[in-house]
Amino acid sequence: MKSAAICIATYRRPTGLSRLLTALASLEVPERWHVETRVVNNDPEGNPVAFRHSVHRTDILVRTASEPRRNIAHARNTAIAMGHADVYVFIDDDEIPSAGWLQALLQRFDQGDADAVIGPVIGRVPDTTPRWLVRTGVFDKPGPNHDGPVSWKVGRTSSTLVSAEFIGRDGLWFDPAYGTSGGSDTDFFRRAYQQGARLVHERRAFVYEDIEPDRCTWQAVLRRRYRAGVVFGRMNRASSQLGRVMGLVKRITIGGVESVIGAAAAPLIGPGLWFRGICRCAVGLGAFRGFDVDYTVERYPERKAAA
Repeated sequence: MKSAAICIATYRRPTGLSRLLTALASLEVPERWHVETRVVNNDPEGNPVAFRHSVHRTDILVRTASEPRRNIAHARNTAIAMGHADVYVFIDDDEIPSAGWLQALLQRFDQGDADAVIGPVIGRVPDTTPRWLVRTGVFDKPGPNHDGPVSWKVGRTSSTLVSAEFIGRDGLWFDPAYGTSGGSDTDFFRRAYQQGARLVHERRAFVYEDIEPDRCTWQAVLRRRYRAGVVFGRMNRASSQLGRVMGLVKRITIGGVESVIGAAAAPLIGPGLWFRGICRCAVGLGAFRGFDVDYTVERYPERKAAA
């Protein structure tokens, strides 16, 4: 029998975590697989007794741990270090799996041609979110329109399975240097891909992400794209100066063209194309700032504790 560990890093989302655990309890597990759920509390100021009580109110057996260092990379590494499994499955505490999510991931891995299986993420937003912004697709992480091999750029730790054979190989853990800025998952899969990991996309393994209201504005989206660009720039500091400049110019040029065309066509088709171009420019500008070793951003600011 093979083993799978579902790894969840959580920080001050008791309601979302409870919904997630309730959904996980109802999932079917393929034959010859044993599955356990691990939850790591990354709130250094949280009450550990209250945390364990909230977790164990759901109808699912959960192993818990605390990671006092406020850093999502440390939290994910802690979940892995709780014990060996043949595969580690990652899902976020603001996501809900579809009914066939776990089966799809494990069955795809059983085919034997993948070291990591990645599924789509469908964003769910409040009704107050502008419809034109929803139609741009900025709240989804869809992946390609096919199943099969993908590059590291699709890699993330929401709806993802990773073989234990690659964890720890040549220092392949989640890098705490990206633990507060975001991007530790992208960096992980970039290094895994460079080491020969086979990444595949599985459209059946989709989850829903509940987007918080303060992230559902065009200003918030642009800030996230800019921040993603900064992280991308950090990852490419080792590239040649010419390569960095060419990539930056290409991204901003394409974004600029899209935004100009989109602005002209906005009266007919809405502002979606224009906004996608602006987003591309924001990523490019962020990447430029990310080349600076003294420049940092924070993706995971402190949130008030939920009641």
